[in-house]
Amino acid sequence: MKKDVTQILTSREIGDRLERSFGVSPGDADPVQCYFAVSDILREELLRRKKAFDAKIKKAGAKTVYYLSMEFLPGKNLPDVALCLGERERIDAALTGAGCRFTFDDLCAVEKDPGIGNGGLGRLAACYLSSLASLSYPAVGYSICYEKGFFEQKIVDGEQIENPDGWLSTGSVWLVPDRSSERTVRMGGEVREEWGSDRCRFTLVGADEIGAVPYDMLVPGAGGEAVNSLRLWKAVKKKTAGGGAPDEWEQDAVSQTLYPKDDLIEGRMLRLAQQYFLVSASVGDIVDSHIRRYGSLDLIADHAAIHINDTHPALAVPELMRVLMDEHGKSWDEAWSTVRSVFSYTNHTVLPEALETWNAELFRMRLPRIYSIVREINERQSQTLWKRYPGDFDRIAEMAITAYSRVRMAPLCVTASRSVNGVSKIHSAIVKNRLFRNFYEYEPSKFKNVTNGVSHIRWLAEADPALTALIREAIGDAFLTDLSAIGELERYRDDAAFLSALSDVKRKNK
Repeated sequence: MKKDVTQILTSREIGDRLERSFGVSPGDADPVQCYFAVSDILREELLRRKKAFDAKIKKAGAKTVYYLSMEFLPGKNLPDVALCLGERERIDAALTGAGCRFTFDDLCAVEKDPGIGNGGLGRLAACYLSSLASLSYPAVGYSICYEKGFFEQKIVDGEQIENPDGWLSTGSVWLVPDRSSERTVRMGGEVREEWGSDRCRFTLVGADEIGAVPYDMLVPGAGGEAVNSLRLWKAVKKKTAGGGAPDEWEQDAVSQTLYPKDDLIEGRMLRLAQQYFLVSASVGDIVDSHIRRYGSLDLIADHAAIHINDTHPALAVPELMRVLMDEHGKSWDEAWSTVRSVFSYTNHTVLPEALETWNAELFRMRLPRIYSIVREINERQSQTLWKRYPGDFDRIAEMAITAYSRVRMAPLCVTASRSVNGVSKIHSAIVKNRLFRNFYEYEPSKFKNVTNGVSHIRWLAEADPALTALIREAIGDAFLTDLSAIGELERYRDDAAFLSALSDVKRKNK
């Protein structure tokens, strides 16, 4: 799996790093110090490979995938990175040679899982980033750098107690800050219109401002040659135009907790603020990086594909419209054509009550310019539908983005995207035939199925090194980057020696 035979983690490098970073000899270092020393060495190697991969992609002018998700669930970085870089089998020897008293497994036990996701939605997003890197496709994931994404649960005196789990105490070593790419997210305020000779210009005045600082988690693929990044935005305090500071809850809480409770209006406002914070910072970053690379926005649809993972990042649609029109002078038709060319959407739920909607007045109050754009998208879409289905009020109301004092995220995603998919064959059938039946009848070509998979690098090679070693001995390494190659094991189905070795592996694992 590893083509570069140069060993990254040597005994000497580990010893030098412990001396420089902690002032301790390897024999006196504790497991936490050893974890940080080894992780820091591997992170530096990822940075080197990331720089080389980016230069290669820039020269080729390749299209980049931008994957927006409110959560990612990557799992621990140390075992994954070590495996992808081909260092997993050599680390224990390097640690022993340096004089450390701990094994690689001891170091992995130190790391806390990154608390930036908690379910299938986040795991799918993480698998895509890893898979894209393994296939050498350039991609950037975008999410929020939640400080307390998970909770530790304990039983004390017969009662369940939940305590925040601060994953950054060990996870910070894997994050690369980029203060030069800090952005400003603006919410609230009022929209002012100014008519010029050619068009109406919109400006937002009196808005609250929140800084968004990116921290990049580097994501290698199998073999480690291509390295993508997961850009996590952390909220920082800024002053408003009027000299005051935004509400304390918004400043301090936007990047504090994954999925805050929304049973009260404060919680709902916080969730809305989190979602806009994510898409505003990310869309601005995408546009600026494209301009730096290509000089203008003329060919952005040829070089950028933006994916919406469930409806949480749906506001990326009106935000890109706003950036293109208000900041870059594009007409509505030009901006909408770009939007319809770059966005795609994965639906994760078929339950109508779980499809995200927002109170229209709350939405207008917190995001006045975005609300006006969403209303305009809805108005133009409704007029188009009326020509196709004259007099069919029920159909048009069901496909509406704003209706009955609600702003509906799923119709916004479907209306704007060039491609819509479910995550299994049966799910995608329900999406087409029931959930978005009217949309499917209107634009059937945009609906597709993409069945969820599993990252065999993590769930086979990393989770079961003994089984992986047995398979590699039998059929070689090809299956690590192309799982279809594992079919070569068929020729061992009646091989007594192989089956005996397989039983031994299973027995030891149990």
